[in-house]
This record gives sequence, C-alpha cells and structure tokens, in this order.
Amino acid sequence: NSVSYFDVYQFRQLFYFSCLSICWKMAETPLNHSNYGYIESNAYANDHMHDKSKKTFQYPVVRKFLEAEAPGKKVLDIACGPGYWCREAAECGAKSVDGFDIQEEMVQLARQATSQYSSVKISVGDVKNMPYDDNTFDVAISLYATCNTPMKTMTRHFEELCRVLVPGGKALVLNLSGPVFEKVYTFNNIDEAGVRKKIEKLLEKHSDLTSVSEMNKAFQGLEEVVTACFARDDKGSLFLINDIHQLTNGQEIWGKTQFMIFPNYFYSDKYLMDETLASGLCVDAVENTFTEDRRMAYNLANPNAQLSKTFTEHPPILLYYLSKPTVSQ
Repeated sequence: NSVSYFDVYQFRQLFYFSCLSICWKMAETPLNHSNYGYIESNAYANDHMHDKSKKTFQYPVVRKFLEAEAPGKKVLDIACGPGYWCREAAECGAKSVDGFDIQEEMVQLARQATSQYSSVKISVGDVKNMPYDDNTFDVAISLYATCNTPMKTMTRHFEELCRVLVPGGKALVLNLSGPVFEKVYTFNNIDEAGVRKKIEKLLEKHSDLTSVSEMNKAFQGLEEVVTACFARDDKGSLFLINDIHQLTNGQEIWGKTQFMIFPNYFYSDKYLMDETLASGLCVDAVENTFTEDRRMAYNLANPNAQLSKTFTEHPPILLYYLSKPTVSQ
C-alpha cells in the first residue's frame, strides 16, 4: 500500500534532519557547524527507519534499487549514519555490506542496529579518504552526504566513490535539489508569502545570531513551515533565500524545519552533476522521488498536514543513478 510509505512526523523532519545526522565532520568542521553527540544521534536513530512501519517517500525508491542491485553483491553505504540502509542492504541479500561514518556516535548506533547481520561491517571513516581498496564494491549508496560536505571535500567524495567501485559497479546518490533552498514549503496550503514575511521579521530581529542553539531558541514556533532556508549576506546578516542565484556553491546555509534549525551547504544541481562526471562516473538517470501520486497518497493519509503542489512542482530531492565505466568503455 503506497500510503504506508508516508509518516507525518518523518516528513516534516526529513529534508534537513537527515542531512544533519550523516556527516558533520567530512572535513575540517567550519565555525557554527556542530557535531552530533550521543543524545542527538539517538534522537535521529529512534526517529528514522528503525521502526519499519515508518517509511519516508524516498524509501521505496532506494529499497527498489537495493532489491535490484544488492543480492549477492558487495555493498557500501557512504556516511551510513545509524545504519538503517546497511540493514536494508543486508535484508535484500547482499553478500557483504560495509558502512562508514565519521561520527563515532553514529558508528556505535549503526553497529547496534546491524548486530544481527554477520554480513555487515561498520567502520569510522571519511568520504575524502574512504578506508577501502580500489575496485572493492559492486554497489554503493550515498544519501544526503553532499549537503554536509564542504566544497574542498566534494570532489574527493565523488572521486573516492569512483575509486572503490568495481568497473561496471552501480551507485545511487541522493542530493538536495535547487528549489529546496529557495522555496518555503508549508503544510495545509498555508500562504507561502505570509510565512515568508514572518520569517523575514524574525531574521531582521535576530540577524546577528551565530550559533545553531541560539537560532533554534529564536525561531521556536512557525510549525506551519516544512522547510525554509536562509544564509548570511556580505555584512554577516541572516536573510531568507528566495533565489538560488543569491548563493555560491559551497556556501554555508541554514535550514528551518517545523521544529529545528541546522546548518548545511548549498550546491547547485549543475555543480553536483559536473562533479559527478569529472570523477569518471557515468550518470545513467536522474529521478525525482516526490511525485504527484505520492503527494496525494500522503495527503490522504494525513488530512491535518496536507502538502501543497509546491513539492511536486519544485522537487526538493533528486536521485542520481550512477555507474563506473568498464575497461572497454
């Protein structure tokens, strides 16, 4: 049943909360970016996918990829977080599953989550220097890693992904798409313009905040917001983003969801595509995970948290299906 793929609490945390948890320390951690500790890691793990009754809208797409590619294969989960996709890969019949994350708290949780699977190994690792030999894995997934990767590390992320894949190997990379940075997504068709004004007034009042904890205190409420993003101008003042052309690739931004704010990095769709191709990987297909039929199914299951057509007209997430060329190619 397609409706079972959706859960209201899952969705309103999804776009950025998932990004936050995966890989804060991909490279040198910049000012104001916080690393997840034990409490935050547990909060994420308990809220996402360990309860298999809770399915997010991208779950069936990623699961379908693993069902097709993982059986009998060596699988890698890059920046694996609390390990739920490692577990999914094992359940799909992978010969072996390796997952790594730079956060020790996440690694501990991932090991706990996959302890019943002898085929799964979880390690501490960094995307810019993956702890594996060349041509090791048949299949790899990298979900929400790019929005937490500093620009100086981004090229290495894709180069390392290409290096550890066998020739002909397949990969699935999930990236935030351009519209998610410039749109204000709301519940129940609440007027975007009105919500923008509320956020802009708060930003005017609190334009000099420097820490995520301060921002979360200042922006309590606004629960009609699914996601909105803001950045700093040349003077260091916070502003609500309304056009991605206001941003430069690798720029530090902040995401406001229904209940929290946290930092990310901005990258355009073109930049991510160029980096992928420059690494030597082939882009076989690009897919929008949030389709109109899924939006309608979500709204049917959640009458008090209706999602507007903004989600399908301006897709916030894209999946990149990649492959490593064979020697003959």
